[in-house]
Amino acid sequence: MILTIDEAREVWKKFYPTLEQSADSFDQRISFMQAMEGTALFIYDGKTNFLPLQYEPENDFYAIVGGMCAERNRMTFTMDFLLNNPEVPANVYIDFIDVPFEGCIDGMCPNFFVDTSKLTTFDDYAARFTPKQRKNWRHDLAKFADVEYIVMPDRDAAYTQMKAWNTESFGTHSDFNQGYGWIYDNYVRHENTLFYGLYLGGELQSISLYTEYPNVYECNVWGRRPGINNLGKLVFKQEIEMAIRAKKKRILFMPTYSRWKVEFKLDTEPVYRFKKGTISDIVEDTGCEIPMSERLKLKERGLL
Repeated sequence: MILTIDEAREVWKKFYPTLEQSADSFDQRISFMQAMEGTALFIYDGKTNFLPLQYEPENDFYAIVGGMCAERNRMTFTMDFLLNNPEVPANVYIDFIDVPFEGCIDGMCPNFFVDTSKLTTFDDYAARFTPKQRKNWRHDLAKFADVEYIVMPDRDAAYTQMKAWNTESFGTHSDFNQGYGWIYDNYVRHENTLFYGLYLGGELQSISLYTEYPNVYECNVWGRRPGINNLGKLVFKQEIEMAIRAKKKRILFMPTYSRWKVEFKLDTEPVYRFKKGTISDIVEDTGCEIPMSERLKLKERGLL
């Protein structure tokens, strides 16, 4: 049967009874779908098979609702239902699958995160670095004094300044200059969104946007005052200490590739994809994947 959005919301709760991260939120996914001008197609057999899809006309396939913005998908259907139910469209592309099933292929990038469940200090995290790397980190961070990392109460002002720094730092590579600013506009509307500001000697130097869940912080985007060497290292240290104080189990940094995530030795876990029917090669070149040359180097080093 085909469900309305309101009907699908109730079914969704059966498969996602608790919200562990943004991708678990049905309303968040609907917001993303509407921003992408997608068309909903929610298929349910009334029992154990639920396939919540959105049509993406620019790609001519159906994706799980939320599309590229929903960075974890659970299997809420059987393979028989996906492949043989006549209501299921011919072309379906599912990304960010957390537990693989028959026919899955590797994702374009692993999920990057920091497991903070067993950390008590940043030094516990730094134990994964080589002695030389730990020495370099201590040297690079020693110059910073009078550091504060605190929630910014004026979210609109924080967002405005963060975007300005992000676009200044990344130029044409900034999400805000590549047409993806609407993703973060969506996050700002939610009550569990936090802006943390990093202050040095009372002066604001960096702003990061997080979404908070009982066991998780999601780090979504940031902006930093240009020209301060190793500011990223300082922010990263503050993030880990923030999560430890809040007794979070993870900080999520998204299944998108940036070299710093490897250099900082973030934890990784694989994600998977599934293709049904004819799927455009556009899914192989999203701009978020690990370049093949880098992928081979990382595999050789045991980091993928």
